[in-house]
Amino acid sequence: MTTGYKEMEGITADAGIEAWGDTMEEAFRAAAEGLISLLAEIPEERVGKSIVPVMVKDNELPSLLVKFLNELIFLEEARGLIPAKISRLWIKGSNLFCTIQCVPADSVDPATRTQVKAATYHGLEIKKEENGVRIKVIFDV
Repeated sequence: MTTGYKEMEGITADAGIEAWGDTMEEAFRAAAEGLISLLAEIPEERVGKSIVPVMVKDNELPSLLVKFLNELIFLEEARGLIPAKISRLWIKGSNLFCTIQCVPADSVDPATRTQVKAATYHGLEIKKEENGVRIKVIFDV
């Protein structure tokens, strides 16, 4: 299984993504990249060197994923930064560590942005499959 994501169809009033990867870390990264694609269109050449560390902790994988994605959403609200690219991501025990390249929110065309409020537990799935991991997550927009 390769790593990737796609926007889920048929989700009304919200947005959903399906993400996958060979490992749990790759699937979490793909889910984050799916969220980033919802937040804004940021051309590769605009991705700067502003790197933000993120660390979340939870003993349960679904809660770890939701906390992680909500932390990415919170970056815009708290620091005025929009996540643009995942630099590194690793999971060790109940801890998820990540470094993210961000861009200032005021530098992104508002027409390309979506206001995502939160990752939800509604319809959340994390499935370990024979050839990798598949995630489904719905966001409140």
